[in-house]
Amino acid sequence: MDGAMRTGLKIAHVISFLLLLGSGDFQVRGLRVTGKDVPTEALRGENVTIPCLLSGVPIPLNLEKLSVVWTLRLQNGTEREVYGFSSYKHTPSRIGSHMNDKDLQLGNASLFIPNIQITDEGNYRCFVIFTPDSRASTSTLQVSVKPQMALSHNQQVEGGITDLSVVKSAIVTQKL
Repeated sequence: MDGAMRTGLKIAHVISFLLLLGSGDFQVRGLRVTGKDVPTEALRGENVTIPCLLSGVPIPLNLEKLSVVWTLRLQNGTEREVYGFSSYKHTPSRIGSHMNDKDLQLGNASLFIPNIQITDEGNYRCFVIFTPDSRASTSTLQVSVKPQMALSHNQQVEGGITDLSVVKSAIVTQKL
């Protein structure tokens, strides 16, 4: 093969590679972790699921190669672990929280938390290791309270004073 022919072959390979890049068929593969861009809002006492979706990896996932750590960063900057998963072993730190193995195999590492309280409010970080890759996403949970107010009214009726109480409910969003 002469020099001109080799140069022509190299140019053809480069052109083919550039066409492949431009066609959109070529993708960089790898783990991607997606949370929720807007805050998740819940009333105190409700159950909530904080999303964490995995993509760019083969489904069903091999759970022996998967680790997930959920942490909560409070407004004062302190951080604590809420939930851990590694090789089929679940370690909840927040009572009642859980993830499901079947969902994990499908790339859903969302965290279920029952009976949300004001102390659960903050930024949740879903850190995922799918060997050899690792990625994280952050989602915010805002907790609102539904206060009840008791209004009392003394009213004169025949035979004496009677205390009438009326209970009204209102939803008030309160950031602590």
